[in-house]
Amino acid sequence: MGRARGLESPVPAGTPEEMGGQYGRLMRPALQALSSYARCVLSAERLERFLEYGRRHERVLPEEIRRQLRAMAGAGGIDYDQLVAMNVTPRLLCSALATWGPATPDGAMILGRNGDYFGLGVDDCGNLLVAYHPTAGRPVLLVSFLGMAGGFAGMNDAGVAFGNLLVFNSSGWRDDGLPVQLAMRLAAQTAPTAPDMVARLTGMNHAIPNNVIVADPREAFVAELGTQRSHVRRGADGVLAVTNDFLEHPVRFEAARCPRFDALTAQAAKNAGRMTVETMKEALFAAARRDMNIQATVCEPAAMRMHVSINQKPASAGPYVTLDVAGMLAK
Repeated sequence: MGRARGLESPVPAGTPEEMGGQYGRLMRPALQALSSYARCVLSAERLERFLEYGRRHERVLPEEIRRQLRAMAGAGGIDYDQLVAMNVTPRLLCSALATWGPATPDGAMILGRNGDYFGLGVDDCGNLLVAYHPTAGRPVLLVSFLGMAGGFAGMNDAGVAFGNLLVFNSSGWRDDGLPVQLAMRLAAQTAPTAPDMVARLTGMNHAIPNNVIVADPREAFVAELGTQRSHVRRGADGVLAVTNDFLEHPVRFEAARCPRFDALTAQAAKNAGRMTVETMKEALFAAARRDMNIQATVCEPAAMRMHVSINQKPASAGPYVTLDVAGMLAK
């Protein structure tokens, strides 16, 4: 059992039912508190819209995820429809930067990601780490939010690191599409390399447009995931930045100038050849929406380390907790 910024981190293992039951039992008080809070702050009309949104899209979830959520709801003592709605509702702004090769002193890959979200009033305790050890598939460490079966960022036992970013300069909705946080978890559970994870992601149906940055010890990519087709973007000179726009996808609208993207690329240029974990943290702080920045992660795929700051604003200001990902995911 680990701890992250004062919040216990579940380490579920086994079948979907076993993992859901373990999560629900461990997090039962927190899940019930979040459920009660949502019912207090949302009007009856808004709550019903939220639940109906979940009910409409529950059918597109893979059966293994539905099985886990049913077990989680039962063990946690909360409503299944509410838990589903929490797992399919999109979040907001993010930024990410990968540097490797000529951009770092030793050529090692470093992937940093900001999560800038509305924290539903639980910014100081709603984020957590979950280390999944499924019976079938690779173990994966996720930076997640209370009640979610997926995650917004993470790393698997092969050193494949990833994070998502909602896209604003494209549109569309796919009824049979997956929420991206679940798509990333499922892809990471089967991917030995970054190209493999990108191939799995681009082969899935996605509910709404998203960017996903994926890196392993050797290379990084941005999967620009549309609702009908996808595109893969690569970096240059060991630098790859991404925020909330498609840059190359053929269905993109004209992208507005993004100061967060500019902040990331400026930091990479300023530290060309000298990017380290510490300068990556500086880049994340420069790009963060500080009023919403409740997650910040820096991954070292080759060293199997993750530096995490959650449950504080701005998270990118630290302090960060350094995690031994290999140890957490060892079977």
